[in-house]
Amino acid sequence: MTTHTTLLTFRASSSLDFTCAVTRQSVISAVEKNLQEHGFEIGYSYEQSDFSTKQNQILVSFISSNGSDAVLRGHKAGLITLDFHEFVDDESKPKFTDQIVCQIESKIATALECCYTKRLPAVRRGEKVDVYYPTVDGRFVEYDFRKVVFHSKSQYQDVLIAESETLGNVLILDGDINMGESDVIYSHTLMQKGSLDYTGKTCLVLGGGDGGLLNELLKEKPKMVTMVDIDETVLSAAKTHLRGVCGSSLDKFKGENYEVIVGDALKLLQDYVTEGRQFDFVLYDLTSIPITPEEEDNDWEFCKATHCLALKVLAPEGYYLTQAHALLAKRSIELFEDLLKKFEIPLKWKRHQAFVPSFSEVWAFFQIWRLKDAQSSA
Repeated sequence: MTTHTTLLTFRASSSLDFTCAVTRQSVISAVEKNLQEHGFEIGYSYEQSDFSTKQNQILVSFISSNGSDAVLRGHKAGLITLDFHEFVDDESKPKFTDQIVCQIESKIATALECCYTKRLPAVRRGEKVDVYYPTVDGRFVEYDFRKVVFHSKSQYQDVLIAESETLGNVLILDGDINMGESDVIYSHTLMQKGSLDYTGKTCLVLGGGDGGLLNELLKEKPKMVTMVDIDETVLSAAKTHLRGVCGSSLDKFKGENYEVIVGDALKLLQDYVTEGRQFDFVLYDLTSIPITPEEEDNDWEFCKATHCLALKVLAPEGYYLTQAHALLAKRSIELFEDLLKKFEIPLKWKRHQAFVPSFSEVWAFFQIWRLKDAQSSA
């Protein structure tokens, strides 16, 4: 059972004066005439109050016998909106199809002599599979999710995998798009595939529970890949439902040249620092950097602690590779670069970027290494 809300926008003459009763009534009548053909009648009009005169606006609701409703609003400068709202149960189809809404749009636009009209697809709420997810800058993306293939609440987070015709299966953690089977570019850009040589090298992967980085690294013939992720539910779900991401890399947690550790990455890093253990490559695929105007919350504290420890287990000639956030999160990326400047070890870095299909955003990645003089004094 869902609700569908379809949004229409009209731009009539900017000289329309909705403080004038005649103008208001002509617009309302033109819309009412077209909606009556579809079983609507006026439910309530703010003509009954002094709202229209004071606000230079129109606000009228229409109702139909089938439970649908529409709201007409007239704003300053000739801007008019008409929103349709209907309830659709599992056994029926929407009454306001694209064809019908297009007809209504065309007739009203003609009647009001509009210079501009815009019709948006119906916003569907209450569906079994949520299809709307926001970008970092507040836009929302509608996905073509058809069904949920896995859903469980682990000890740490809500884990959901949805099936998409265009993206393959997509991992969603706590309501955030995390990784799709179409997103190999994410792993390739993070690890700088083709630019760095992993042959015979040791690698530490922090996070990466979808198995994407592990799968791609193993193709590079490394000496050893150690991966640590805290959530076994994610690992298990990925093994079954994200084969396009992890391949067979998560079928076993230990192989000839790799090991998957179910545990706390921060705790493991602390142990490795104490042991003096180092890696040629450290790849960070844990939580993205926080979206805040300043370094001011617990998420930043975790970020600082993890990156600091990760750099301590990096071999002097090694590379630290990390994802950051969407490129549009400019302030957070600036804060992360400021953070890199504050570490005891002098660092250099390059920033890379790639459009990640399931994110519908350009994502930023960092390739970090020690300065030569810092290596010699370490």
